[in-house]
Amino acid sequence: MALAILKDEVKKRRRFPKMRELDYYAYHSRLRRFYPEQKVIFASMLLLTTLMTKSFLLFISVSVLTMYISILKGGMPMKLYLKLLGLPLGFLCISVLTLMVERAASREGLLLALQLQTIIIGISKEGLIKGSQLFLKAIACVNVLYFLCLSTPLNDILHVLQKAKLPQLLIEMMQLIYRFIFILMDMALTTQLAQASRLGYKDLKTGLRSMGQLLSTLLYRALKMNDKVYTALEARGYNGTLRVLSNEQYERLSLIKLVAIEVILIGVAILENLLIR
Repeated sequence: MALAILKDEVKKRRRFPKMRELDYYAYHSRLRRFYPEQKVIFASMLLLTTLMTKSFLLFISVSVLTMYISILKGGMPMKLYLKLLGLPLGFLCISVLTLMVERAASREGLLLALQLQTIIIGISKEGLIKGSQLFLKAIACVNVLYFLCLSTPLNDILHVLQKAKLPQLLIEMMQLIYRFIFILMDMALTTQLAQASRLGYKDLKTGLRSMGQLLSTLLYRALKMNDKVYTALEARGYNGTLRVLSNEQYERLSLIKLVAIEVILIGVAILENLLIR
Protein backbone atom coordinates (compact mmCIF):
# COMPACT_ATOMS: atom_id res chain seq x y z
CA MET A 1 0.00 0.00 0.00
CA ALA A 2 2.83 2.37 0.84
CA LEU A 3 4.41 1.64 -2.55
CA ALA A 4 1.13 2.43 -4.33
CA ILE A 5 0.80 5.78 -2.52
CA LEU A 6 4.41 6.57 -3.36
CA LYS A 7 3.77 5.86 -7.05
CA ASP A 8 0.70 8.12 -6.98
CA GLU A 9 2.77 10.95 -5.54
CA VAL A 10 5.41 10.52 -8.25
CA LYS A 11 2.70 10.60 -10.95
CA LYS A 12 1.26 13.82 -9.49
CA ARG A 13 4.68 15.44 -9.69
CA ARG A 14 5.08 14.49 -13.34
CA ARG A 15 1.68 15.92 -14.19
CA PHE A 16 2.82 19.55 -13.91
CA PRO A 17 6.11 21.14 -15.06
CA LYS A 18 8.65 22.16 -12.46
CA MET A 19 9.92 25.70 -12.07
CA ARG A 20 13.45 24.52 -12.77
CA GLU A 21 12.28 23.38 -16.20
CA LEU A 22 10.89 26.85 -16.89
CA ASP A 23 14.19 28.40 -15.87
CA TYR A 24 16.00 25.93 -18.12
CA TYR A 25 13.89 26.74 -21.17
CA ALA A 26 14.23 30.48 -20.52
CA TYR A 27 18.03 30.16 -20.64
CA HIS A 28 17.98 27.89 -23.70
CA SER A 29 15.31 29.73 -25.66
CA ARG A 30 16.20 30.82 -29.17
CA LEU A 31 14.75 34.23 -28.30
CA ARG A 32 17.20 34.82 -25.48
CA ARG A 33 19.79 36.30 -27.81
CA PHE A 34 17.61 39.35 -28.43
CA TYR A 35 17.70 42.47 -26.27
CA PRO A 36 15.62 41.93 -23.10
CA GLU A 37 14.58 45.61 -23.12
CA GLN A 38 12.81 45.11 -26.45
CA LYS A 39 11.08 41.95 -25.25
CA VAL A 40 9.92 43.63 -22.03
CA ILE A 41 8.61 46.67 -23.95
CA PHE A 42 6.87 44.46 -26.51
CA ALA A 43 5.24 42.34 -23.80
CA SER A 44 4.18 45.48 -21.92
CA MET A 45 2.60 46.89 -25.09
CA LEU A 46 0.68 43.66 -25.65
CA LEU A 47 -0.50 43.63 -22.04
CA LEU A 48 -1.68 47.24 -22.17
CA THR A 49 -3.48 46.68 -25.46
CA THR A 50 -5.17 43.57 -24.11
CA LEU A 51 -6.24 45.19 -20.85
CA MET A 52 -7.54 48.39 -22.44
CA THR A 53 -9.75 46.76 -25.09
CA LYS A 54 -12.79 44.49 -25.16
CA SER A 55 -12.19 42.87 -28.52
CA PHE A 56 -12.64 39.11 -28.77
CA LEU A 57 -10.60 38.99 -31.98
CA LEU A 58 -7.75 40.88 -30.33
CA PHE A 59 -7.67 38.49 -27.36
CA ILE A 60 -7.55 35.47 -29.67
CA SER A 61 -4.93 37.13 -31.90
CA VAL A 62 -2.67 37.94 -28.94
CA SER A 63 -2.94 34.37 -27.61
CA VAL A 64 -2.17 32.82 -31.01
CA LEU A 65 0.69 35.25 -31.63
CA THR A 66 2.42 34.68 -28.29
CA MET A 67 1.96 30.91 -28.50
CA TYR A 68 3.43 30.94 -32.01
CA ILE A 69 6.43 32.99 -30.86
CA SER A 70 7.06 30.89 -27.74
CA ILE A 71 6.65 27.46 -29.36
CA LEU A 72 7.86 27.85 -32.95
CA LYS A 73 10.30 30.73 -32.62
CA GLY A 74 11.50 30.16 -29.06
CA GLY A 75 11.68 26.36 -29.19
CA MET A 76 9.37 25.69 -26.23
CA PRO A 77 7.90 22.15 -26.39
CA MET A 78 4.19 22.33 -27.17
CA LYS A 79 3.30 19.61 -24.65
CA LEU A 80 5.00 21.48 -21.81
CA TYR A 81 3.46 24.77 -22.89
CA LEU A 82 -0.04 23.27 -22.88
CA LYS A 83 0.63 21.91 -19.40
CA LEU A 84 1.60 25.38 -18.31
CA LEU A 85 -1.53 26.80 -19.86
CA GLY A 86 -3.61 24.18 -18.09
CA LEU A 87 -2.59 25.48 -14.67
CA PRO A 88 -4.56 28.77 -14.81
CA LEU A 89 -7.37 27.31 -16.94
CA GLY A 90 -8.91 25.48 -13.98
CA PHE A 91 -9.00 28.61 -11.82
CA LEU A 92 -10.32 30.70 -14.69
CA CYS A 93 -13.13 28.28 -15.52
CA ILE A 94 -14.36 28.27 -11.92
CA SER A 95 -14.05 32.06 -11.56
CA VAL A 96 -15.75 32.85 -14.86
CA LEU A 97 -18.55 30.38 -14.21
CA THR A 98 -19.36 32.03 -10.89
CA LEU A 99 -19.45 35.41 -12.63
CA MET A 100 -21.75 34.23 -15.41
CA VAL A 101 -24.31 32.62 -13.11
CA GLU A 102 -26.77 35.19 -11.77
CA ARG A 103 -30.04 35.30 -9.89
CA ALA A 104 -33.14 36.35 -11.81
CA ALA A 105 -36.78 37.02 -11.06
CA SER A 106 -38.01 34.91 -14.01
CA ARG A 107 -36.70 32.65 -16.77
CA GLU A 108 -37.11 35.35 -19.40
CA GLY A 109 -33.82 36.42 -20.95
CA LEU A 110 -31.89 33.45 -19.58
CA LEU A 111 -30.11 31.05 -21.92
CA LEU A 112 -29.82 28.44 -19.17
CA ALA A 113 -31.96 28.44 -16.05
CA LEU A 114 -32.28 26.35 -12.92
CA GLN A 115 -35.05 26.80 -10.38
CA LEU A 116 -34.40 25.92 -6.75
CA GLN A 117 -37.78 26.21 -5.02
CA THR A 118 -38.50 29.95 -5.31
CA ILE A 119 -35.00 30.95 -6.47
CA ILE A 120 -34.13 31.07 -10.17
CA ILE A 121 -30.50 31.13 -11.22
CA GLY A 122 -29.11 30.99 -14.72
CA ILE A 123 -26.90 32.43 -17.42
CA SER A 124 -28.06 35.36 -19.51
CA LYS A 125 -26.71 36.50 -22.87
CA GLU A 126 -25.00 39.51 -21.28
CA GLY A 127 -23.45 37.33 -18.59
CA LEU A 128 -22.19 34.86 -21.18
CA ILE A 129 -20.60 37.65 -23.23
CA LYS A 130 -18.95 39.25 -20.19
CA GLY A 131 -17.71 35.90 -18.89
CA SER A 132 -16.29 34.88 -22.27
CA GLN A 133 -14.66 38.28 -22.63
CA LEU A 134 -13.02 38.02 -19.22
CA PHE A 135 -11.88 34.45 -19.91
CA LEU A 136 -10.25 35.28 -23.25
CA LYS A 137 -8.66 38.44 -21.84
CA ALA A 138 -7.13 36.54 -18.92
CA ILE A 139 -5.81 33.79 -21.21
CA ALA A 140 -4.26 36.40 -23.53
CA CYS A 141 -2.51 38.09 -20.58
CA VAL A 142 -1.23 34.75 -19.32
CA ASN A 143 0.17 33.93 -22.77
CA VAL A 144 1.95 37.29 -22.92
CA LEU A 145 3.56 36.68 -19.53
CA TYR A 146 4.55 33.16 -20.58
CA PHE A 147 6.16 34.62 -23.70
CA LEU A 148 8.27 36.93 -21.56
CA CYS A 149 9.15 34.36 -18.87
CA LEU A 150 10.02 31.61 -21.35
CA SER A 151 12.27 33.80 -23.49
CA THR A 152 13.95 36.02 -20.88
CA PRO A 153 15.76 34.70 -17.77
CA LEU A 154 15.25 36.51 -14.49
CA ASN A 155 18.74 38.03 -14.54
CA ASP A 156 17.98 39.76 -17.84
CA ILE A 157 14.64 41.06 -16.52
CA LEU A 158 16.34 42.39 -13.39
CA HIS A 159 18.94 44.06 -15.58
CA VAL A 160 16.14 45.85 -17.41
CA LEU A 161 14.61 46.93 -14.10
CA GLN A 162 17.97 48.32 -13.01
CA LYS A 163 18.14 50.38 -16.19
CA ALA A 164 14.60 51.60 -15.43
CA LYS A 165 15.96 52.99 -12.11
CA LEU A 166 13.83 50.82 -9.83
CA PRO A 167 14.96 50.77 -6.17
CA GLN A 168 17.91 48.43 -5.71
CA LEU A 169 16.37 46.93 -2.57
CA LEU A 170 13.27 45.88 -4.50
CA ILE A 171 15.34 44.27 -7.25
CA GLU A 172 17.49 42.34 -4.78
CA MET A 173 14.43 41.12 -2.90
CA MET A 174 12.92 39.87 -6.17
CA GLN A 175 16.11 38.01 -7.00
CA LEU A 176 16.47 36.38 -3.56
CA ILE A 177 12.79 35.43 -3.37
CA TYR A 178 12.94 33.86 -6.82
CA ARG A 179 15.99 31.79 -5.90
CA PHE A 180 14.46 30.74 -2.58
CA ILE A 181 11.36 29.43 -4.36
CA PHE A 182 13.42 26.59 -5.87
CA ILE A 183 14.97 25.72 -2.52
CA LEU A 184 11.66 25.71 -0.67
CA MET A 185 9.96 23.67 -3.39
CA ASP A 186 12.69 21.04 -3.25
CA MET A 187 12.41 20.88 0.54
CA ALA A 188 8.62 20.66 0.45
CA LEU A 189 8.50 17.97 -2.26
CA THR A 190 11.20 15.87 -0.59
CA THR A 191 9.48 16.05 2.80
CA GLN A 192 6.07 15.31 1.30
CA LEU A 193 7.43 12.30 -0.57
CA ALA A 194 8.99 10.98 2.66
CA GLN A 195 5.67 11.45 4.47
CA ALA A 196 3.73 9.71 1.70
CA SER A 197 6.09 6.72 1.79
CA ARG A 198 5.21 6.36 5.49
CA LEU A 199 1.44 6.54 4.89
CA GLY A 200 1.31 10.14 6.01
CA TYR A 201 -1.63 10.87 3.69
CA LYS A 202 -3.64 7.66 3.99
CA ASP A 203 -6.75 9.50 5.23
CA LEU A 204 -7.99 13.03 5.85
CA LYS A 205 -7.04 13.24 9.52
CA THR A 206 -3.54 11.88 8.98
CA GLY A 207 -3.12 14.08 5.90
CA LEU A 208 -4.01 17.25 7.79
CA ARG A 209 -1.57 16.38 10.57
CA SER A 210 1.17 15.63 8.04
CA MET A 211 0.48 18.88 6.22
CA GLY A 212 0.83 20.83 9.48
CA GLN A 213 4.12 19.11 10.23
CA LEU A 214 5.28 19.83 6.68
CA LEU A 215 4.52 23.55 6.97
CA SER A 216 6.19 23.89 10.38
CA THR A 217 9.27 22.00 9.17
CA LEU A 218 9.41 24.11 6.02
CA LEU A 219 9.26 27.34 8.03
CA TYR A 220 12.07 26.20 10.34
CA ARG A 221 14.28 25.10 7.47
CA ALA A 222 13.60 28.31 5.53
CA LEU A 223 14.71 30.47 8.48
CA LYS A 224 17.77 28.32 8.99
CA MET A 225 18.64 28.46 5.29
CA ASN A 226 18.20 32.24 5.34
CA ASP A 227 20.83 32.55 8.09
CA LYS A 228 23.22 30.34 6.15
CA VAL A 229 22.78 32.32 2.93
CA TYR A 230 23.32 35.65 4.69
CA THR A 231 26.45 34.31 6.39
CA ALA A 232 27.76 33.08 3.04
CA LEU A 233 27.10 36.47 1.44
CA GLU A 234 28.94 38.32 4.20
CA ALA A 235 31.87 35.90 3.90
CA ARG A 236 32.11 36.86 0.21
CA GLY A 237 32.17 40.60 0.82
CA TYR A 238 28.47 41.43 0.66
CA ASN A 239 28.00 45.18 1.15
CA GLY A 240 24.27 45.50 0.50
CA THR A 241 24.34 45.11 -3.28
CA LEU A 242 24.14 41.91 -5.31
CA ARG A 243 26.11 42.23 -8.53
CA VAL A 244 25.22 39.85 -11.34
CA LEU A 245 27.02 39.63 -14.67
CA SER A 246 24.81 40.31 -17.68
CA ASN A 247 25.27 39.27 -21.28
CA GLU A 248 25.76 42.34 -23.45
CA GLN A 249 26.04 40.47 -26.76
CA TYR A 250 22.43 40.75 -27.80
CA GLU A 251 20.79 41.05 -31.19
CA ARG A 252 18.22 43.70 -31.97
CA LEU A 253 14.66 42.89 -32.92
CA SER A 254 13.14 44.63 -35.90
CA LEU A 255 11.35 47.68 -34.52
CA ILE A 256 9.32 47.93 -37.73
CA LYS A 257 7.94 44.42 -37.18
CA LEU A 258 7.10 45.09 -33.54
CA VAL A 259 5.30 48.32 -34.37
CA ALA A 260 3.53 46.64 -37.29
CA ILE A 261 2.27 43.84 -35.02
CA GLU A 262 0.94 46.36 -32.51
CA VAL A 263 -0.75 48.41 -35.26
CA ILE A 264 -2.36 45.30 -36.73
CA LEU A 265 -3.72 44.24 -33.33
CA ILE A 266 -5.16 47.69 -32.70
CA GLY A 267 -6.64 47.63 -36.20
CA VAL A 268 -8.29 44.28 -35.46
CA ALA A 269 -9.88 45.71 -32.32
CA ILE A 270 -11.13 48.82 -34.16
CA LEU A 271 -12.49 46.71 -37.03
CA GLU A 272 -14.41 44.44 -34.67
CA ASN A 273 -15.85 47.45 -32.88
CA LEU A 274 -17.04 48.95 -36.19
CA LEU A 275 -18.58 45.67 -37.33
CA ILE A 276 -20.47 45.25 -34.07
CA ARG A 277 -21.89 48.77 -34.34
